Amino acid sequence: MNRQVSLALGMCCLIAAAVLGYVAFDSYKTEADKVEAQKELLQGPVVGRLLPGLAKGLETTTPTTTKICGAISVGTAVAGMMFLILAASAPKHSPQ
Repeated sequence: MNRQVSLALGMCCLIAAAVLGYVAFDSYKTEADKVEAQKELLQGPVVGRLLPGLAKGLETTTPTTTKICGAISVGTAVAGMMFLILAASAPKHSPQ
């Protein structure tokens, strides 16, 4: 594999890792926003008086999307770094 191919694959892997990392973060943030909205609803004037303390038990859980995209993002970032190291250590192709 020559230097240009290794460099291109490394950059593609790093871009894919960044996109997957954003998807993982956005998925977690969406889940946290939903839980926060539920807490506000349960602490409202009507439900809060009828069922006091109900909102204390709600906690944000990590969605499966966050776990999977996060794991793939880390693996893709490591692969991208390895390709970039391979590109940096490859000998320059001399024109003939």
